[in-house]
Amino acid sequence: MEQKASAGEGFFEEKYPNFTEGQRTILVHIAASYANGSSDAFTGTSETGKALAMELYNYCMAQPEIPDVAMSFTDDNVTAYVDGEVQRTKEITFKADEQQTITMKLPDGVKFHNVTTGKTSAIGANVEVAGGTKFYLSAPLTQTADVSGSWSATMKGSITKDYSAYKITTGSSSQDLAFVFGEGTTDEKYVDFSVKWLEIAKVKVIKVDSNKQDEKLSGAIFGIYKDKDCTQLITKMPKTDENGASTVQIVKTQDTVYLKEITAPTGYRINTSAYNVNLVASQTTSVTVPDKEQLGELTVYKEGQVLCGADVSSSGTVFRYEKRRQANAVFNVYAGADIYTAYGAQVYKKGDLVKGNMVTDSNGSAILKTFILELML
Repeated sequence: MEQKASAGEGFFEEKYPNFTEGQRTILVHIAASYANGSSDAFTGTSETGKALAMELYNYCMAQPEIPDVAMSFTDDNVTAYVDGEVQRTKEITFKADEQQTITMKLPDGVKFHNVTTGKTSAIGANVEVAGGTKFYLSAPLTQTADVSGSWSATMKGSITKDYSAYKITTGSSSQDLAFVFGEGTTDEKYVDFSVKWLEIAKVKVIKVDSNKQDEKLSGAIFGIYKDKDCTQLITKMPKTDENGASTVQIVKTQDTVYLKEITAPTGYRINTSAYNVNLVASQTTSVTVPDKEQLGELTVYKEGQVLCGADVSSSGTVFRYEKRRQANAVFNVYAGADIYTAYGAQVYKKGDLVKGNMVTDSNGSAILKTFILELML
């Protein structure tokens, strides 16, 4: 039978408060004997007494089950993870009787999400959690810097009595009485729960032209690596935008990471250097990385017919010529179209002189190293 059977606020106080102690004891014994399966439970009892005993029995049986005071979490030590613009824990279940409750006093910045009911608490609220509740906690990405890197709490259960069933015997083989009393021994229960919040840091790269650093370069892709040899990729950054910028946020698991270019902007040579980046929780570390423009190379060769001998016969003389490269030829190089740098600045208009008085060497060649793409000699 159940916990309210003989408690002060139980059956008699609610229904028959004027019953004497003797009347109460007799009815309890009859109901308990019936509950224990005795065939003699109602022997010698009037119909009125039987009806009252059965009313007491049915009242007790209708009471909620005596709750178990034991309680725990499916996981009581969790680490948050990034979920969009916030961080959160996994879903956790409070394993306890549904009548058991605890009060979770949330720290600043933290919300309680009751998956069971679909409700979300206010930030930093005191939340009553009932047994069987499934939930998770969320916090800002800046939680570690704003409040602290971790949070823990010890919470007391609302049920502090461990109820017990007692068997009452008469000493006779003909009648044993059994009943559950609404008293118990004090048994306070506590549960611990802790969360480790993430340290989130941001890395920003600015891509510039090495010769003119106020010119920002779009289209570069960088990787962030765990090791200085850049073999252990943490994440690939988005392409740099029209301002030459790219930003990514990462979980801070080490103080220093390494930044290296994966893809260079169009018209530029890839920068093979690795850059140390010192991470600071909830702050942005910025690195400026220059690239050199990919230059074209123009080689001009001068070739011409050179007399190399003669064949004399009765019919006359035939001179022999062969094509050879010639030194000391002079060339001028002109732009064959409007010429722009890779970042879009015009340096030559069509027809402009790019290089004058280029003289071929002993190999008959002259070399012009330039970023120019279209030339006219």
